[in-house]
Amino acid sequence: MQPSTRGAREAGRDPGDVLRIAQVVGTITPENVANGTDLVGDRPLRGSVDQWVTLLSELATNTPFRGFVLWPETLTLDQVNLFAHEVAPAVRGG
Repeated sequence: MQPSTRGAREAGRDPGDVLRIAQVVGTITPENVANGTDLVGDRPLRGSVDQWVTLLSELATNTPFRGFVLWPETLTLDQVNLFAHEVAPAVRGG
């Protein structure tokens, strides 16, 4: 049994109700980047809005992560806006 599952059960909670959030470090680029969104070690993700949507949608479907926090390589308002207004709504399906 995984530690998070055991801890949830010991606290009287359903492990499926525990929200797991992943911090995603990277840059949302204007164009697609070859291999930019490959998950390799601690390398930042780099790719277009569509690439980010594809990757985060796959993570939300195939891992226990249901929430994502952007940690931009370079903090700019453009990066935050792209994530908040284009990536996140598309991953949520709306």
